[in-house]
This record gives sequence, structure tokens and C-alpha cells, in this order.
Amino acid sequence: MGILKNKLIEELIRCTHCGTCRSYCPVFEAVKRESWGTRGRIFIIEALQEGRIDVDSGVLERLYSCTLCKVCEEICESLVKFSDIMTGVRETLAEKSLGPLKEYREMAANILKTGNVLGSKVRLADISPSVNRLPDKSENLLYLGCVVSSSYSEKADIIIRLLQRAGYSFTVLKGGENCCGAFLELVGLKDESREALNRAVSGFSEAGAENIVTVCPFCYGTFHDNLKGKFTVRHSSEIIGELIEQEKIRLERRLEATVAYFDPCHLGRWHGLYDPPRKVIESVPGVKLVEMERSRETSRCCGGPIRAAFPRVRAKMSSRIVEEAKEAGAAYIVTACPTCYHNLKIPSFRHKIKVVFIEELVAYSAGIVDKI
Repeated sequence: MGILKNKLIEELIRCTHCGTCRSYCPVFEAVKRESWGTRGRIFIIEALQEGRIDVDSGVLERLYSCTLCKVCEEICESLVKFSDIMTGVRETLAEKSLGPLKEYREMAANILKTGNVLGSKVRLADISPSVNRLPDKSENLLYLGCVVSSSYSEKADIIIRLLQRAGYSFTVLKGGENCCGAFLELVGLKDESREALNRAVSGFSEAGAENIVTVCPFCYGTFHDNLKGKFTVRHSSEIIGELIEQEKIRLERRLEATVAYFDPCHLGRWHGLYDPPRKVIESVPGVKLVEMERSRETSRCCGGPIRAAFPRVRAKMSSRIVEEAKEAGAAYIVTACPTCYHNLKIPSFRHKIKVVFIEELVAYSAGIVDKI
């Protein structure tokens, strides 16, 4: 059916069907069926391209269960850019009104209607008393993202208070943020993602912003890749690390615990930020940082992008990460992604391991919160 455009057909041809990706694909690990892994999806896309099969519910399941975590690209000896292939396929499906899946369309509708992927945009001034003490304008803008602002207001307050304690000059969009549109791009809704991005950044200049600090890796990637030359974009772990080095954040309270850091896909494999969060964690007195069996470039995926349509697959993926942290001897999992936090939190109770935001860990050591 001509599912791919020419440049991506060339990318598809580079795959030798060796199957190395099977050992790393987190969805294949959870489902254990060829068609649910990278190579299996390649076979399906080739068959669609050649007209040997048609798009049906089973095909759509396989094409939209990929999280685009990019781990297959890290270990592919042929250097196949599978995320480009999959994004291209989804764009074609959207153009032909064959995709995305119903659950993803509902999430897209939330973004376009309310400005929040969870369907409940909020005024930041309502979720954190600390917001009222921020200036209306600043060259530094803290962008919390959908998950934090809608689901974890207490974490938002901690992050804001941490930066205030450090004397960092910044503001937020007090009336509420609009979703960056990353999810829309992942599911192939290209035009809609551009619309969402434009809405998200519409208040930046009015707030006097020149530098954007994001908590969410999805927001970080979207702004970093699309706003070059207009704004400087940093992740909160980078800013906090610098404030610790400058001794503007003083870490004095000890945490005698073994900690594993979980690499978010969109911070690590997508943008190469592996070391800044680890340096922050290692700065906390008493903490022993251990690496899980798979970390950095080959870290597993929590399943966040597919949780709405494939909750059971997501659950298996997240549980495996918690198990791996337990196997490494960790009492805590620290992550720099609100979506990862949300997914890992569920299985953490069963394995008696705590999951915390990286900002939360720092706030504890700095004496801003009494427990984590």
C-alpha cells in the first residue's frame, strides 16, 4: 500500500533480519512473540510495502505497541534507524485515517482540547503556593509538563522550592502550560504535533523567557529539537547539578542507601544525557549508586508511551525494571522522568523498593523535605 516514502524505504532495506534486536526489545521481552519485536515489525512493514498484507487490527496492534525507545538502534550493527521508519509508517497511517489506535486518538483529543495529555490542564498557581512568590517574568522559565502539573502537584512544589532555595531566578507559566505535543508526533500526528508545539511556546516570550528548564524528557526533546536559535533548553538535572557544584544547593542530610538510577529513553538514548543525573545522585552524602544489569544505552523502557492501549504489556515492562533494580541491591530507584516515575511506582510496592524523582532526592538532602 506504499506505507513508506522513498528515503525510508532505503532505511528499511538496510535491515539484514539478523534478529539481534530481539534480545533487547522491551516489548518483545514482555510478550515473547516475534511480531511484537523490532524484527517482526520490520517483516510486517515490508509486507505492507509490497502489498502482501493489508492493514487490520492485528497489524495496527503491532505497529502501535512499539514505544520508540530506540534501544534497537543502539545495538543494530546495520545502523537501521527504526524509529524513523516507525514514525514514517504512523504518519502514513494517520494520513489515510487508518491510525492511530482509539486510545491514542482520545489522548490526542485531550491535548488539542485542553492542552494536557491527561485532559486536565491546571493553573500552576493553584497547585503550588510557591508559585505566587515567583516573578511574572524571568529569563529562566521552568516548564513542569503534563504529568507533574496534573498528577504530582506535591512534586511540582518541591522542585519549585528547591530552585528558590538555591537563589535561582526563574518563573513558570502561572496560568497553566500547554502540552509540548511530543506524544502526537510519536503516534504520527505530525500536523497536530506542530499545532500543539506552537500553543506550548506561545507564552514563552511573554514571560520574558530565554532559557527553558524542563522536568519532563519529552518536553526537553521537543523544545531542544525545535527551538534551536530561539531558546536555550536544559533539563532540570543539568541545572540542579550546576547549582550543587556552585554550592548554591547544599547537600548536608545523609541518605544511607543503595540507589539505582533509571535512564529515561527520551533523556538518554534520544538525547545522550546519561551523566548529569548520575553526578547529582552521587553528590548526595551516604548514597551508593549502583548500575542495573541494563543501563545507559541499553536501559529498558518503562512502557510509558503505550500504557493507554497496552496496560498489561506496560506493566510487565515496568515490573522487569523494578526487579532488575532489586537484583542490583537497590533500595531506591531514582528517575529524571515523571512518566517513568508514574509507571515504576505501581510495581515498586510489590518489590518493596522506593521510586523517587531526582529533584525529590536532592530536596531531601538539602533539608527541604523531611522524608522520601
